[in-house]
Amino acid sequence: MLKEFWLATEVIAAILLLGVAANAGSFSETISATLTSTTSGACDVSSICASGDCTCLVYDGTVSGSVGKGTAEVDATEDNGLATTPGCTPFFSEVFLSGSKDSDQEIDGVGAICPLSASSANSKLSGGFNITSSDVSATGWGLFAGTLTGATNRLVLHYKGTN
Repeated sequence: MLKEFWLATEVIAAILLLGVAANAGSFSETISATLTSTTSGACDVSSICASGDCTCLVYDGTVSGSVGKGTAEVDATEDNGLATTPGCTPFFSEVFLSGSKDSDQEIDGVGAICPLSASSANSKLSGGFNITSSDVSATGWGLFAGTLTGATNRLVLHYKGTN
């Protein structure tokens, strides 16, 4: 049932994007980051933990795209209690960006992380996002996708949407 929920969320986000694309500009960011801390429970900034069994993951790295080049922090709460077979786990995130064109942008997201295969340490991520704050009053929403390389804890996320 959770799998259908995520699919429906992505379909709705895609429909919203298609509906506004003719009247809006585009937005894109690429984040490359490495895991810097893990704690039990929800992240302070994204305190959603429906099941009560969550892990807070913090990644620090770089960003390039609509905000310019700069730094990124990804705070993601994985809800382990809602994980499905073959191991997909929902997560809620807040991303803090500081770039040369926008020095203080926040992006909130919801998505799922799934292993590439049952025996792989690598995972793929996908979901939807919206820009919740910006120094230059940027607004936008869209979809993101990415990969997590298990051996190095390296996270790469690609955000694309409209503003």
